[in-house]
Amino acid sequence: MRLVLSRKGFDSSAGGHDSPVLPDGRIVSLPIPGPPGPLYRELKVDDENSYADLMLRLGINSVNHVPVSEAQAHADPDLDRSRSHRVAGWLPMFGQADAAQTHLRNQGVAEGDVFLFFGRFRHTEETGSRRLRYKGDPFHLIWGYLEVGAVIDVASAGTFEPWMLEHVHVSSRNDIGWRSNTVYVAKEVSSLGRDLPGGGTFRSYRPELRLTKTGGPLSSWRLPLALHPSRTTHALTYNPPARWAVDGLDAVVSVASRGQEFVVDVNDGVREWLGQLQRSQPDP
Repeated sequence: MRLVLSRKGFDSSAGGHDSPVLPDGRIVSLPIPGPPGPLYRELKVDDENSYADLMLRLGINSVNHVPVSEAQAHADPDLDRSRSHRVAGWLPMFGQADAAQTHLRNQGVAEGDVFLFFGRFRHTEETGSRRLRYKGDPFHLIWGYLEVGAVIDVASAGTFEPWMLEHVHVSSRNDIGWRSNTVYVAKEVSSLGRDLPGGGTFRSYRPELRLTKTGGPLSSWRLPLALHPSRTTHALTYNPPARWAVDGLDAVVSVASRGQEFVVDVNDGVREWLGQLQRSQPDP
């Protein structure tokens, strides 16, 4: 089994803002701007708010010079069943292409491997009239996961299940010049814990989901000691041993800014950590 730490969602360059931790503790990863993809106003945060509604409450009025009410979201990875209407049989799915997919292919990422999706977040507070503002410093936070049940090369696939057709890497397969366009489909049930779904989101902030160590900086991560290069068969990709240190029972890494995905082989300690994260509070 391989673990892929995958950077997804808004940041200072893609979207120009941070994803929010809401005042009630909910974490909402804002997908980067499209096209291609659905409109932000078509994606639901909850029964009362669309993603566009939430962004406007945060003072995000436009993305890439397009008004939020008309802007498209690259809604990938697609992990949250409640975000929009789903066709029967729907499973979480993630698409990748171009250089990032080449890296995953070269690392042998395949069925049975696990993605942990992280992004740049900040806490928020209400200011009146339902407005929200960011507070504190940004930090990296794990917000979702997917255990791979199938890997599909989109270009060579003859047909797709009806529920797959709404995923942006499938629906736009003939419109975008993606190289090595590939989708990773979640297992129905995870192998890491009984009765857990094979993919989903973590809805509420908890310290164990936070990667950035307390006090920062943003790129300084605290991780289980099992992920230290001395404990793995090879270092987390793009993060060689010189970037790592040991601090008590934890590993600390000055994480590379390069790359969307960092890959490492799963040992017993990493498997235990993944199981603990999933069992604590995943939502399909």
